[in-house]
Amino acid sequence: MAISLVALVLCQGCEKKENPDTPNPVVNLAVAEEVSNTTEPYWVHQSNPKARIAVVFVHGLFGSTTSTWNNKDGTGFFKFLHEQPGVGSRVDIFAFGFTSNMLAGGSLDIREAANKLEESLKFHEVWDYENVVFVAHSMGGLVTLRELIAHPERRERVPLVVLYATPARGADITNIAQFFVRNPAVAQMFPADRNALLQQLSDDWGLVPADNKPTVICAYEKAETGPVMIVPWSSAVAFCNGAPSAIGGADHLGIVKPNTPTHDSMVVLVNALRDYVLSKSDTAFLETPDFASEDGAWVMRLLDPNGRTPARLVNKGPRGMTYTISNVSDSALVVLPDPTPRTVPPRNQEELKVLLARGGDLKDEYQFTITTPVMGARLVKVRLGDRQAIHAAQAEVAGAVAEQLNRYLSSPETVQLLQNANEDQRVDAITKAAKEGLATKLPGLPANAEWFMTADVLASAGWSQYARKALSNVQIDPVGSTTNAAAVKRLDNVILRQSEYRVPEPGVKMPISEQEMLRVKPAPSLIDASNAQDWKRLSESMQEVPSLRAEGLSLKGDLLRQEGADRAAVDVYRQAIQIKPNPALKAKVQAAGSNP
Repeated sequence: MAISLVALVLCQGCEKKENPDTPNPVVNLAVAEEVSNTTEPYWVHQSNPKARIAVVFVHGLFGSTTSTWNNKDGTGFFKFLHEQPGVGSRVDIFAFGFTSNMLAGGSLDIREAANKLEESLKFHEVWDYENVVFVAHSMGGLVTLRELIAHPERRERVPLVVLYATPARGADITNIAQFFVRNPAVAQMFPADRNALLQQLSDDWGLVPADNKPTVICAYEKAETGPVMIVPWSSAVAFCNGAPSAIGGADHLGIVKPNTPTHDSMVVLVNALRDYVLSKSDTAFLETPDFASEDGAWVMRLLDPNGRTPARLVNKGPRGMTYTISNVSDSALVVLPDPTPRTVPPRNQEELKVLLARGGDLKDEYQFTITTPVMGARLVKVRLGDRQAIHAAQAEVAGAVAEQLNRYLSSPETVQLLQNANEDQRVDAITKAAKEGLATKLPGLPANAEWFMTADVLASAGWSQYARKALSNVQIDPVGSTTNAAAVKRLDNVILRQSEYRVPEPGVKMPISEQEMLRVKPAPSLIDASNAQDWKRLSESMQEVPSLRAEGLSLKGDLLRQEGADRAAVDVYRQAIQIKPNPALKAKVQAAGSNP
C-alpha cells in the first residue's frame, strides 16, 4: 500500500486506476515500473510566420512532455491555449521534456534537466523569439528557475513564469518516497530546512536584481493526493509576485489538467499572458529621440566627429533592455560603448558615442547595426554634417593635445626629467601628457576611447613611437570580435607602415604587393588656422629639448607645408632625419615632392 501510494503521488504523467480492494485510487506497481518519459521536446504549435511569443511547458519529476498537460481525451493546456481567442494566435507552444523514470535509473536531476532545457531551447531556436514564457509544473518550476539563474543573458527575453504547485520549499511526500524510489531527484525536493540545494536556489534567485526578474505567477493545489497534500501552500507560493491562485478541487496531478477552456488553471495562465506579456509585446520599449526614421532604418546626422553628437537609446519599458552594436561599415567609424551587449536599466537611457578617426577620405554615409530582443536588428545610417565643421572639430581636439604638451614642456623640472629618462620612459611620459590634453577636450570618453583617439592624433603627426605606445593601452584585440576591432586594426596598420616605410632604390621595381604594403598615405594635417599657434609653440618647445628636437623639427616642417613652403619643409624634415632616422619623416619628404 505504501509503495502504491508513493507511485500515485509521484507519477505525474500516469493514468489513475481504481483498485477495488482499497478506498483510495492508487497506481498498480507493475504499471508504475513501466512509466517513463520518452517523448522528446517538440513544437506543439508553431505558426508561419512565427509568433513573437513562445510559451514553453516544463513538466516535473516523473512527468511527461505531453501527458502531464493533457487529459485522456486530448483536451488540456495545449488545445485550450491554442484555441483561446485573442491569445492562441499570438503565441507558439513548445513542450519540453526530459528523461524521467519512476523506479528505473537514468532520470535527470534539477541541474541536469536545466542544462538539457537550455540545450533544447537553443536547438529548437526558442531563444530567437522576442519573448519566452515558461509554464512549469512541480519540479519543472525549479528546473526553470535554475535555467534563468544560470543564464542571466536570457532573462531579458522572459517576462513571465507561471508555476503550478512548484515545491520551492520542498515536498513532505519525499520523506516517504526516499525509501521506495531510488532516484536522486527525489532527495532534491526534501523540505528546504534540510535541503542545501533548495536553500542555494532560494539564495541565488534572491540575488537576481528585481529589474532583471520575470514576473512569477503561482497557483497551488487544494485537494490531497491520496491522504497527503504533495506541495503545501507555504512551499508553492515562495517565489510569487502578487497573490497566488488556488485551483479549486485540483490535486497535484489535476492542477495541470484543465478539462474546459475556463478551468481555474487556464484562467491563471491566460490572465497572466494578457497582463504581463500580450499587453506589452507590441509596444517598442526602445526610443531613439536623436535618430530619424527612414525606410525601416534609423538615421543620425553626425555633426561632431568626436562623440559629441547626441545619440540616445531610451528604455521606456519596465525591465532592463539589452542591446548589441555590430556590423560597423567602415574602420574609420568608432561606436561606443564597446564591447556590447549592454543593458539599459528600466526607464533609463544610455548615450552612444559615435566618432570618426582621422585619415582616409570622408564618406557621405557610414552604417552600423543596433539589435535588441524586442525590436530585432535595426540599421543605423550615419550621415555627415558640414565637412568643414567636421575638420574643424578634429583640429580642435588636435590643438588641445598640442596645448597640453606645451604646458607639460614649460616646466624646467619636466625638461630635466625627460633629458635624464631613457627612450621608453620619454615616450611614455609624452604619450600620457597627450592623452591628458585630449581628455580635457573630450570629457566622459571611456579610457579605451581616450587612448585610441590619442593614438590617432599622434599617428597623424607622424610620431609612430608615441602612437604605438598610446594604442598599446587600448584593451581591444585587433583581430577579436569587439565592435571596433577593425578601427583598432586599421590604426595599427597605419602606425606599422609609418614604422616600416622605406623608399625604393632608384630604378628598382618592387612587387605590387610590397608596394601596397609599404605605401604611406599622408594623414590629414593636424594644423589649421585655429590651432597653428599651439603647434608652433610646441615645435619651438620640443626643439629646445635635445631628446625631442627631431619631433620639434618634424612639426616645423608640417607648419611650413601648411603655409605652402614645401621646399623649406623638405630641408627641415631632412634635418630631423639626421637626428633620428624615421620612416614617417621619409614619407613626409616624399609627399613634399622630393627624395630623401
